[in-house]
Amino acid sequence: MKKTYFNHDSSARLDMRIISMRSKLGMEAYGVFWAILELLFTEENKICTSQYEILSFGLQCDTKILKQVVEDFDLFVIEDGCF
Repeated sequence: MKKTYFNHDSSARLDMRIISMRSKLGMEAYGVFWAILELLFTEENKICTSQYEILSFGLQCDTKILKQVVEDFDLFVIEDGCF
């Protein structure tokens, strides 16, 4: 049976990395962050950085913001071009 639900910390917004991201990029980035987590859940926990443009189109967000959320706030581990 395919999983369609994952638990998350209800105080995630208080994490200093999240606060830093929100202070620089606003609440849009917070939405992008959670959308990425949802995608990771359905994509076997691995998405490659070469897919930023496709991902940003799918999420209807700016590619620059998506890249910053993934790379600039230590929210994701990037290995071998994937996070």
